[in-house]
This record gives sequence, C-alpha cells and structure tokens, in this order.
Amino acid sequence: MSNPDVSITASRKTQTNRDIAKLRYAAHYVSVLVTANQLYLKGGEGVNQGLILLDVEWRNVESGQAWSTLKRDNTSATEACINYAVVGAQILLLRQHPTDRVRWIEEALDRAQRLHVQTREAALWNSLGVAYSDLNQTARAIECHDQALTLARASGDLRAQSTALGNLGVAYSDIGQIRRAIDYYEQDLAILQTISLRRNESVTIGNLGLAYAALGEYSRAIKYHKQHLKIARELGDRRGESAALGHLGNAYRAMGKPRRATVLYKHRIAIAREMGDKRGEALVLGNLGLAYADLGEWNRSIEIYKSQFEIVRKWGDRRTEANALGNLGIAYKNIGLFQRALDLYEQQLFIVREIVDRAGQGSALFNMSLALDQLDQRELAILRAEEALKILEEIESPYVKMVRKQLGEWRHTEKTEV
Repeated sequence: MSNPDVSITASRKTQTNRDIAKLRYAAHYVSVLVTANQLYLKGGEGVNQGLILLDVEWRNVESGQAWSTLKRDNTSATEACINYAVVGAQILLLRQHPTDRVRWIEEALDRAQRLHVQTREAALWNSLGVAYSDLNQTARAIECHDQALTLARASGDLRAQSTALGNLGVAYSDIGQIRRAIDYYEQDLAILQTISLRRNESVTIGNLGLAYAALGEYSRAIKYHKQHLKIARELGDRRGESAALGHLGNAYRAMGKPRRATVLYKHRIAIAREMGDKRGEALVLGNLGLAYADLGEWNRSIEIYKSQFEIVRKWGDRRTEANALGNLGIAYKNIGLFQRALDLYEQQLFIVREIVDRAGQGSALFNMSLALDQLDQRELAILRAEEALKILEEIESPYVKMVRKQLGEWRHTEKTEV
C-alpha cells in the first residue's frame, strides 16, 4: 500500500509541472501574436506574412489565451491574459469577431485593474471601445473611450490620449455629431504631430476627410483622403491604403463622378480580399453597388448588394446590414418594385433605431416616403419625410435641402389639387 503523503506530494508536483508547461505554452503564443502583429504593422509583404502566421497558429493562440484566463492567482498567467488582448490589437481587428474581442479584452481588463497597471488599462479601455463600436453599441464605446482618456491624462500617456481622442471622434461621428467629432480629431492630430506617429496621423487625417464629407464639403474631404493615401503607401500600410481608396471613391461619387469611384472601389476590394478582410470587403461592396446605381445599372447593383448582405449577416455588423437593406430598397424602387423596396426600408429602420444611427434613421425614413408616394400614399409619405427632415436637420446632414425640396413639391401639389 502506498504512502498517501507521498502520493499527494507526487500529484502536486505533477500538477505544478503541467502548469509550468502550460504557462510556457501560453507565453510562447503571446510572442507569436506579437510577431504576427509586428509583421502586419511593418506593411508591404509583412502584412500577408503576419496574417498567414496568425491563421496558421490561430488555434494555438486561442488555446493559450483560454488557459491564461483560468489561473487568476498566478501572476505570470495574469500577465499573459493581459498581453493577449494588447499585443495583437491591430491584426486581431481583421481576424477576430467583435464579440470575441470584447470577451478577451474584458478578461484582460479585470486582471489589469487588479494589478493597477494604468498604462495597460488605458489601452484596454480603448480597444474595448473599438469592439463596442464594431458591434454598433456607440454609447458603450464612448464610455470606454472617455475612461481611457481620463486614465491616459492622469498618467501623462500621450499615445493613449491620442488613441482615445481619435476613437471618440469616430464614435461621435457615428451618431451624427460631426462638429464634435472634428474637434476630437483635431486634438488627436495635434498630439500625433508632436510625437511623430505617421501611421496614426494618416488614420486621423482620413477621419477628418470623412467628417468633412459628412458635412458635404467634398473637395476638402478629397484633400484629406489624398494625404491619407499618400502616407499609407509610403508606410506600406495596406489596410490604410484600402481605407483611403474607399473614402476617395465615396467623395468622388458624392461629387457626381461614379465611374471614377468604381475604379477606386475595385482597387479597395482587391486589397480587402488579398488580406482576407471580410468586413472591409462588405463595406466597399456596398459602395460599389451605389456607384453602379448612380450609373443606372440597377440589376448589377442588386447582385452586389446581395453579396454584401450575405457577408455582413454572418459577420454580425448591424450598421452595414442596415445599409445593405437600404441600398437594396433603393435599387428595387428604381426598377419599379415599390412594395418590395418599402419592406426593405422598414427592416433597415428597425435596425438603425436599435443601434441609434441617426443618419441611418433619416435616410430610411426619407426613402420610405419616396416609396410610399409611388404607392399612392402621399399623406403618409409627407409624414415620413417630415420625420426624416427633423432628424437630418439635427445632425446637419447635407441631404436636408433635398428633403425640403421634395416636401415643398408634395405640399404644393396638394394645394393645387385642392
């Protein structure tokens, strides 16, 4: 019969050895994630090298992160848990679903708060805000970025301050507060030019372009987008290049140059597919569909919107899903299928109200009014257009004049008929 004390000691030793091995495993795959992220940020050929490395080792990275969350009383495991959420923040945007990112970040944030690591806390709050933005939970995103900004200012961390300011700009832009977004972007840019972070500077310049485009200042927007594109290409930043091409396409399309826009969109789609960026591909497919719609090629645009919808429905991107529904509605309206268009607008309106997308609400309501008018429901059409106008005026949308003009025509017609 064996001695029970010896058995217990042997069992504890075996468990300790297992924990040491698992800790080494977790630490190793933190370093793999670091390498993949660094390759990605290097640009050029490094982008694909980083993505390939992450794809090959993804299951091991997930396993290492999962183990690190189990040992809350182990300092090394706690550090690994934090690192999994921090060191691969950029590359994970292309490969990890936002709900999974939220889980990783919240687990890491819990450990960082217990260890009182303020510099890591600020970075984690920023990453959590981005994940919530990707899930269209803008109010929660703003809370996260405000928290990050407070921590970064308290510690004097200019880089984290810059990140928080830029992210706040994006969040406020998403809810239609464009002037406030521009203020945050300009504060961010001032810091970036001080600390010489060119990649981050190019992103903020691109965001300023988006903000001015949202205000209808397209020439000014194009100037910013060209600067963004120039810096991204200099740095070999393929993701940044892709974004800048898409934003330029949007500005040219808004200026009535859809053919030029299609060329830019196709370049962006090629980069997105090269990188396996399904979310980016979905976004630009929607814009390409709009460009073909501008050219009157409605059947072609419908097929593109359907492809976009299939991607975003699987991805869980509610904002882009709403846009795809709205664009499909416009296409069906323009080939005379007004009831089908109205059904799609109603689905779009449900989503944009759910995610508090004010610009989306205004767009859906106005498009509904146009379809209702075609279905001989003028009174209800005017009501929807008035609802749209109120929202669009509140967010200073460039489409206010269009809605006012349409309402004026309908009201004049009603008076004439009376």
